[in-house]
Amino acid sequence: MDSETCIQNRFRPQLSQADLKEWLIYVPETGIFRRRRDSSRSAAGTICGHVAKSGYVTIHLLGRTRKAHQLAWLYM
Repeated sequence: MDSETCIQNRFRPQLSQADLKEWLIYVPETGIFRRRRDSSRSAAGTICGHVAKSGYVTIHLLGRTRKAHQLAWLYM
């Protein structure tokens, strides 16, 4: 790992399951994430995420864009 990658990782704290569950609700039967509480752009209860150009569903959470399938794995 080069020094630039190390510096970037230092300023990107890992998301914990507790943090994820504090902000989002996940329903495994539907695969849908909803906001648990209001954020600066979304009201509580709204569906999260959009399909990125890559084809992945992404969710912006705590200052970072994350892939929904990775959040689902962490949530469970």
